[in-house]
Amino acid sequence: MILADLALVCLLGVPATAVALYPATMAVRSLALRGRRLSPPALKIPPPPLTVVISAFNEETSIRHRIENVLAMEYPAGLLHILVVSDGSADRTAELARSYSEFGVRVIEYAENLGKSGALAAASKHIETHLAVFTDANSRYDRDALLRLVRWFQYPDLGAVCGRLVYDRTGNSRVEAEEDRYWRWDNWIKDAESRTGHMVAGNGSILAIRTKLAEAIPSYLANDFAWLNIARLRGFKVCFDPTAIAREETAPTMRGEFRRRTRIMTRGLNAVLHAVQYHSALNPADRLPAADAAFFFSQLVCKKLFRYLAFPALLLAMLLAPFLSPGLPMALGACLWVLVSGLVAVGIVHPRMVERYPSWPNTLYHLAMASASLVAITRFLKGRRVSTWVPERPEPSVATAPALSDTQKAVA
Repeated sequence: MILADLALVCLLGVPATAVALYPATMAVRSLALRGRRLSPPALKIPPPPLTVVISAFNEETSIRHRIENVLAMEYPAGLLHILVVSDGSADRTAELARSYSEFGVRVIEYAENLGKSGALAAASKHIETHLAVFTDANSRYDRDALLRLVRWFQYPDLGAVCGRLVYDRTGNSRVEAEEDRYWRWDNWIKDAESRTGHMVAGNGSILAIRTKLAEAIPSYLANDFAWLNIARLRGFKVCFDPTAIAREETAPTMRGEFRRRTRIMTRGLNAVLHAVQYHSALNPADRLPAADAAFFFSQLVCKKLFRYLAFPALLLAMLLAPFLSPGLPMALGACLWVLVSGLVAVGIVHPRMVERYPSWPNTLYHLAMASASLVAITRFLKGRRVSTWVPERPEPSVATAPALSDTQKAVA
């Protein structure tokens, strides 16, 4: 029974760390290191040359809107380059992208589908600028997003900066509302981490990075995770700019969102393993000091690995209930069953209560999304890797970037 009690404490520590302890620790650390916080410097005029790399797979319905959105950016035309990477597209994606060649748009077309990370890594050697922004064909940027991203690179030790992804409404309020809650929480953590340049993982929809750090990586890794790990392990800082905004639409169904979460977690688990292997393979002279490396890997474990393991750990803790010692441990196990059952009950009645209480979260939805980790862990342990996929998306909508106000144009 004593072993079961100890196991219960360890298992509950996993979700507790991922959900509460790690975010709280990063917030406290940010306050304690207030004097060392990073803040965006004033934009240097003219800004540096920049390449926007758009990854596309069968995106004929959205590639033109994406290119036009980038061309409309508040950025000097002679300094902005666009590179479209058609990753084995079987439709007119490459053809439509080439129709913008007079505007300086270049197209790299791969005959087979390499997967997003594989295609981007292969295309990175064709980038002629020292800075690059990687994005997706279904994203749209606010017009000042690029200017807000590049100003950070005036710090010589800043390796990458990630903007904020905002999901637009598509009509599926159940998915949208819960995704919005999740991303607000995740962005808050990113902001706390990045105040001292120590952010873990970013967002591939709006990722700016020094081109030399966009190294070749296996296609089954997420580039926005792996490249940020590489930047950190090579001694660069990584930060988050919530004012640089990319917009996308959510997956139209819960099934689509479940599949997306499963894919992200599977690739994330492989990225954690890759970080360990990458650090081990570095020349000892290029490695981070031991204390810095220990801090980075502790972040990686507490934020990402524990987040992936949180739901399985919770289930295992519930299964321990009959084997716990009488008294406090058994009472804790019983409370755990009551808590999870209550969350499920709240989720079940949520559709009937949402009209009366619009802000009431659908806990069943979040439990369902968390359960995607079970599928991801199974795939990881079996050695199954996700390199390519067909994303589930709503019908594309034509939207233009909002005009800048005088305050936005200043990018203060």
